[in-house]
Amino acid sequence: MTVLLLLLSVPAVAAKGRSSNDILRYIHRKGDSKLVDLYRAELAEAKKQRRNTIVMFSADWCAPCKVIKRYLKVSRTVKKAMKRGRMLYIDVDEWRGPAHKLIPGINPTQLPTIVRVNEFGQKVVNCFGSDLGLLSDRAVAANLLRMLAGKAPGKAYYAGNDKLERKLMLAEHDAREARLSKLAPLAVKVIGKKGRDTLLRLVIRNHDGPRRWYLVSASFGEPLAEKLTVSAWQRVRFDEHVRADYLRFHGSPAVVAIPVAGYGSVELDRWVTWGKPAGKFVAWQLNELKIGGESAEFQRKLPYVLKIADASKTRVVKAFGAAKVDFTVGRKFEVKVK
Repeated sequence: MTVLLLLLSVPAVAAKGRSSNDILRYIHRKGDSKLVDLYRAELAEAKKQRRNTIVMFSADWCAPCKVIKRYLKVSRTVKKAMKRGRMLYIDVDEWRGPAHKLIPGINPTQLPTIVRVNEFGQKVVNCFGSDLGLLSDRAVAANLLRMLAGKAPGKAYYAGNDKLERKLMLAEHDAREARLSKLAPLAVKVIGKKGRDTLLRLVIRNHDGPRRWYLVSASFGEPLAEKLTVSAWQRVRFDEHVRADYLRFHGSPAVVAIPVAGYGSVELDRWVTWGKPAGKFVAWQLNELKIGGESAEFQRKLPYVLKIADASKTRVVKAFGAAKVDFTVGRKFEVKVK
């Protein structure tokens, strides 16, 4: 688990030259288009550009996927390795069903599943993300080059060298801390109105390794309190995401608990807060959240980076009656709202 959390932070190695958009291609849903047709179009474009194609079956909750994506965006070494290649990202949640039938002989139940394909979209060679050597962009670059050449990944140069592995992990830890220190844990901006309510752009960043619940008030006029009286509560899901949700507690005060992954973030546009903006917006990072004496369950496969374009569009997936809600506060954040 320690190694996994460290992997979530890849050193920010400046990349110059080719845009990451030339390398990274996301196959998103477009109207009624079928995945296989969009896939074939990407293959045809790659053939025209004389580039080989690697497909990565991914998801927003997949930690190794996040590492690989970051390398492809920021590492000069990895970009150079992919000079004659293209990486196609296919989200298995977004394309649930069709993704698992896309490439003959490939059933991406373990993520990331990475497949070098030929011009017809058939498997040449495949591996899993950890096979690339994720502690180093040098190892990832070397193995992507091998895959582009139709060869299976080789052993990472640091494998078996405990001292070197520890050095690489510490370097990643330091890079993560430096990067996070520049990012505010809480950002709020008023972007509009919805009747008598206010629409916000709400950004919460978790600078800790463990996933956390963040408590925010549902109303501008009612501050957070150390004790809640809950008359009813709900699990609410965003319409535009297959699983992303939060908890809404009715009572005194009315509050919302938002889950954020370790070293992750949540960006919610058009987040609805009752009433008019008043002074400060407060968020509490919780060390523990209990409902009826039991620890509140995080959603399965919590996204590391969640971006919702319209957080006002939600649906209640489960509703419950009155409950005893207890929590312990780890940190308190507040920002001025204008």
